[in-house]
Amino acid sequence: MIVVETPSVTVDWTSSMCQGLCNNPVSLNIPYAEVHILDAAGNIIQCGETDASGNFSNMQIPRADGSYKVQVLSRSNTTSVRASVLEDIYTATPYSIETSFAVSGGQSTVTGVNLSASARASDSNNKIPGAAFNILANIYWANQFLRSQSGNSTFVADKVTIFWKAGFNPYSYFGSPNALASFYVSTEDRLYILGGKNGDVKNSDTDHFDDSVILHEYGHFLEAHYGHSDSQGGSHNGNFIIDPRLAWSEGWANYFQAAVLD
Repeated sequence: MIVVETPSVTVDWTSSMCQGLCNNPVSLNIPYAEVHILDAAGNIIQCGETDASGNFSNMQIPRADGSYKVQVLSRSNTTSVRASVLEDIYTATPYSIETSFAVSGGQSTVTGVNLSASARASDSNNKIPGAAFNILANIYWANQFLRSQSGNSTFVADKVTIFWKAGFNPYSYFGSPNALASFYVSTEDRLYILGGKNGDVKNSDTDHFDDSVILHEYGHFLEAHYGHSDSQGGSHNGNFIIDPRLAWSEGWANYFQAAVLD
């Protein structure tokens, strides 16, 4: 058998004080993402997940010379986080990053297999997989916060499905392509994260690296699953005179994101 080990799986994302996403990306480990090992024919021969630090190891495969791939997907169904970040509502396909490695000469261990999910559209055929993994990481951070605050080290929230696509406004699914926003749809129990508009991720508003917005929408999901809301939902923004029930729900979501981010 062969053991595949890696120092870490990381996502390159941008963090700066400038206007918009600028300067150079920085690295962030990808916690609890699904990992596949594929043979030369594309068959999945082993599955696992990264740990809290983005590492994976001890994934045993048959000791056979040849070319293999390690693939990491933007979804998790573990005892730490349950979430899927998917490209669109039609294919429901998770994002993935992959790299190849070779086995030869009776090799028993493979090390140093590193992967990085880019935050730059120019590096990733405009898909920006780093954004999908950043969204997944936020859901993990939220679950870690809930475990620490509740004193229940085994708690993991119900699985959440999140749709996000670079350059795409998810309100387009609902007939409003010019209303730029991220949102939670309670009747579908899904999160939709704003990826831009008409293919533009540079000048349009985007939320895939806006941790406050991601966690705010996840707060609505948690309220629906573990609390009770009288909110009537619907379109709203800071200029509205709104029903107090809606204000309470929005206040909770804003509180939750701030608490998770400290």
